[in-house]
Order: sequence, then structure tokens, then C-alpha cells
Amino acid sequence: MEIYTPGGQVCLLIYESTFILISHIEFLVDHLDAAFCESDERRRFWMLKYCIKYHMHISKMAEGICSLHETFTGHMAVIWAGCLGCVCNQMLHSKLLGALLYLLGYLFTCCCLVEAGQTLLNKSASLADKLYDIPWYLGATKEQKCVMFMITRAQVPMKLSATPFGNYDCGFFLKIIKTAYSYLTLLQR
Repeated sequence: MEIYTPGGQVCLLIYESTFILISHIEFLVDHLDAAFCESDERRRFWMLKYCIKYHMHISKMAEGICSLHETFTGHMAVIWAGCLGCVCNQMLHSKLLGALLYLLGYLFTCCCLVEAGQTLLNKSASLADKLYDIPWYLGATKEQKCVMFMITRAQVPMKLSATPFGNYDCGFFLKIIKTAYSYLTLLQR
């Protein structure tokens, strides 16, 4: 007998793709740091040009991941709160162990997306600071302008969108828990 859980697979796929995107961001920072350690100006400009294209590619990948998962998990954000409230009500009234397993499954799925979204938000927000910390001011004027444009573009953090509630971050998790508690108190009456 095979157990098929498409909801869990979708959430873990988004989790993995987000952390791959984060590894791309870290690779970009390392590559930019190496570019400004280069003494040859032509090679340094070529490496910087590659980093600019790579940064644009990372931004497009983040937008693609966000729009792709928004289609699949936007509705799940609305359903989680109701399901958590109903499962907690069932846990209090009838089947403790079965409801506890469902509750853990819903919380694990929600936590995977929240952690991925919060980590992407933090890493992409710190990208501008990391770009500013590299010795870009030692380069030529053309190189300095390129890095300044990258810093400006990196000021806007990348986010995973949860359409009805906002973005997948710690505040989103609190909204889900508060709404689930509201449903639970409604069911207790």
C-alpha cells in the first residue's frame, strides 16, 4: 500500500527550491568578493559583468518560484487555519492520538514554508549589506556604478507570497495560529 501526500510534496519542493535559491545568493556574494580581489581590470570587469547577469538571473528565479508556488499554496494558507482549529477541537473531544498526528503534519507543512520564506527574506535583505561590504570602491568608476545598481536592486528583499494572508514569514505563522485559535473557540461554544 502506498501513501500519497501531494500537499507535503509540494511544500517540500518549495522548501528545497528556496534553499537552492539561497545557495545561489551566497555563491553570488562569494563570486563578487573574488571579483574585487582580482588585480587585472579587464578580468575584474568581466567577472563583475557575470555577477550582474547572475544577480538578475537569481531575481528572475525568485519571481518564478514565488509565482509558481502561489498558484499551489495560496489556497492552503486559508485552509490551514480552519483545519488546525477543527483538528484541535477533535483532539479535545474524541480521538487524541489521530488528531495529534494530523496536527503535527499540518504544523510541519506550515513550518517548512514559513522557514523557507523567512530565510529567503533574511538572506536577500542582507545581500545589499554584503554587497556594500565588498571593496567595490577600489574599482573603476564604471565598476562602482554597476555595483551601486546591484546594491539598489538588492534593497528590495525577495519574498514568498501567501496570497490571502501576505508573505510566508513568522508573522504569517502567528496569523495562522491566531485564526486557528479563533476557529477552535468558535467550535467550543
